[in-house]
Formats: sequence, structure tokens, C-alpha cells
Amino acid sequence: MESSQRRKLGRYLKNSQKFLWGLSKRNQKNSYDWLDEKGYDFSRGTYADVTSQLLEKPGIEALLRDLIIPRVTEELFSEAGLSYFRACWQAGTTPDLSLLRSYNILDGSPFIEVNTQFNYVERWGEFAGPWFEEIEDRELTGENV
Repeated sequence: MESSQRRKLGRYLKNSQKFLWGLSKRNQKNSYDWLDEKGYDFSRGTYADVTSQLLEKPGIEALLRDLIIPRVTEELFSEAGLSYFRACWQAGTTPDLSLLRSYNILDGSPFIEVNTQFNYVERWGEFAGPWFEEIEDRELTGENV
């Protein structure tokens, strides 16, 4: 990955409203325990401190390759579910909440934000842009992530 891309993805991660784009889906203690289980070396502190440490070592490329991409593609979403999200993203529409269940998606986070009061997809989540435009696009074209 070229250095400008590395810096851009690092800024996306640092400026994310949710720790690791919300991919841990856990509270702080459980998120840090999860990272420990995955073998990451860091000193516990604020989310910002830990994110900075992880960007320093192992770096954004290793985080993407070893943590973020497998979490999205192997643990959270099927290929069919990702294809549905991708098609909606490319069409400029938000996914239909009732169709998510047909793709075995119970929770579309971190790709979408759902208004639970009125039960509809309110907007795309902040992870959708980096995933579909930066991370997945490079993965699909065969470029190293």
C-alpha cells in the first residue's frame, strides 16, 4: 500500500466516532480483552491512545489484513450480504431494512445506522465509505491492502 493511502486510512480510523469503526461491538474492557486475545500489544488507555498505538504497531495495513477485513468478511457478513450492501452503496441508496433479514443480517452496523424508533435505515455508517471506496475496492482489484 502506498504511503498516501496508508495515511488516509489511518486518518479515517483515528477520526472514527466509534473505536475501530465499531467493529468490536463491545464495551471498552471487552474490546481491549478481544484485542489481547488477537495478540495485539498495547497499553490500555483511552480509545484514542490505543488507536494511535495500533496505528504505530502493527500499523494500518496489518490491522486491515489481520483484524478488520476478516471481521467483516468472515465473522459479521456473508458474501451475499456484502454484495447487497455494495449494490446499494454504488446505487446511492440506503439498504431496505426488511431485506437485510433475507441476507442473514441481523445488525447492519457498522455499515448502516438504523432508526429503531421508526424501524428504518436512517443513513450509511461512517465505515461504509472507507470500506467500499478504499478497503474493499483495493481487495477486489487484487491490490495489496
